[in-house]
Amino acid sequence: MDTQALVDACSSGHVAGYSGDVWNPQPAPKDHPWRYMPNHAMTPHISGTTIDGQLRYAAGVKDMLDRYFKGEDFPQQNYIVKEGVLAPQYR
Repeated sequence: MDTQALVDACSSGHVAGYSGDVWNPQPAPKDHPWRYMPNHAMTPHISGTTIDGQLRYAAGVKDMLDRYFKGEDFPQQNYIVKEGVLAPQYR
């Protein structure tokens, strides 16, 4: 995949958005352009997790969706990127 081409396409509106569960490369460096591109979502790569782990993920997603639809803020520790800025715990 051409990482920069995806950033350019999302930034220009040529592509409405991107969702994935694998960074290119992995692990992604702190300055990876996908961390700052608009209209994207990265999901956890969970193919090798336990059922208990998947239940925790599902509960976390439900909590975030409930908060979103109620107009509530997410807990700070749940952010990776907020308003285009990498969360402090990942800098």
